[in-house]
Amino acid sequence: DRFGFRKYGIPQSGAIYIEGLHIANQLVGNDSEAAGIEYALGGIRLEAQEQTCIGVFGAAIKVNGQAQRSNAVQLEVGDVAELSSPKLRYAYLAVGGILQVDKVICSFSTYLPGGFGGYAGRSLSKGDIVISEGTGSLQSVQSRPAPSHIIHFTKGPEWNYLATGFHTLDFQIDPASNRIGIRLVGSQLRCDIKEIRSSAVVPGTIQLPPNGLPIVLMNDCQTTGGYPRIGQVVTEDIGTLGQLKEKESAILKLRETKA
Repeated sequence: DRFGFRKYGIPQSGAIYIEGLHIANQLVGNDSEAAGIEYALGGIRLEAQEQTCIGVFGAAIKVNGQAQRSNAVQLEVGDVAELSSPKLRYAYLAVGGILQVDKVICSFSTYLPGGFGGYAGRSLSKGDIVISEGTGSLQSVQSRPAPSHIIHFTKGPEWNYLATGFHTLDFQIDPASNRIGIRLVGSQLRCDIKEIRSSAVVPGTIQLPPNGLPIVLMNDCQTTGGYPRIGQVVTEDIGTLGQLKEKESAILKLRETKA
């Protein structure tokens, strides 16, 4: 992730569900913070040009057409691995060794709207070759529980402008959600103000646009915004929210802070 550059208008970026990337890396003996591949929607098909191993979080693996019971497999030259569509919103692929990706502004992360970082600042496409230095080694990693559908938040700077406060809010994920923001569909909220002077926002900030449907900003979000900031999703639940699929139901739950 790119920390410390928001004053220049540069977003944080990085894996939405960081635990998923960490687990994928651990499965092949990499450092948890090593570069990996995040993908959504469809699956991935890749052919090994050299002996290596891969680890996957959040998807199933087939090698040469055969389903694998493990989420980490050894690949020989010519083996074809197929990764299924993500079981949640995002899945993560790690390749044994160190991916040969240049750091841009102190991070391997790709920022697609800006066209920089990662693999030439764009998504991977058919025919791309990903090079890794080293082969890694298969490791056993304890499975983690599925993400909760309860998303905790604290009150934001403009909370008191809400016409009616709330402790819990049922919602669904709008299909228009992306890495910039998760749009929540459900009961419309009313606020006494429609806009504020452009102010700092961060991943997890809950903005309330004039239509009354909250938006939770995510890793690729802008650095300032003009909508009321009614809340802030707690750090440990931002990635959990990001893993919820479109039209999936969940609950925003207020976490009171001590005075």
